[in-house]
Amino acid sequence: LQQNKLKANINQLWLERTATSEIITAASELVRNMRGEAV
Repeated sequence: LQQNKLKANINQLWLERTATSEIITAASELVRNMRGEAV
């Protein structure tokens, strides 16, 4: 039971970190687009 709880916590942390980096990537792309520096 304890191991499953730990696994769930790790999955949650990983999901949050992944979501955060995706948001940062999207935001920086948006800024580049607004500056007219779209690749």
